[in-house]
Amino acid sequence: RFYTLLIENIQQNTIVQPSEFQYNQLQQMYSSNLYCSCSSISMNYSTFITIQPSFHQVCSSGIVSDQLINYNFDNAFNPSIIYNINDYRFSGKYPFELLSIFCEQAQHTVNISLETFLQAQFASSQVISPDFFEFKIHSSIRN
Repeated sequence: RFYTLLIENIQQNTIVQPSEFQYNQLQQMYSSNLYCSCSSISMNYSTFITIQPSFHQVCSSGIVSDQLINYNFDNAFNPSIIYNINDYRFSGKYPFELLSIFCEQAQHTVNISLETFLQAQFASSQVISPDFFEFKIHSSIRN
């Protein structure tokens, strides 16, 4: 009779503040056994994400500004002139004001949501791959 004895040699190495290159190498070689003894396991998204929303041209241009609406409709409307009911100066102010309100509400909603998202915490107790990190970020933004 004889017995086979297998001994697994476990090594633990600590790398303080690895560069991105070192991190990527370690992630490729030891992805299932790579742990971070981080001093913090969470941080605000605003620490590493910048999001600049872009709005429709109608909302981002001056076409729905109070100043332009008042100029086009209040100054152009002369009460001593009889206007045709189809003249846009007669009733056009209200759709532009409504559009202005919609734009303001959309921008306000987006800005509040963005502020809320950026103050939320990204948390991970383990080192994650760049692909998984990107996946988590995109899914958080979509939600």
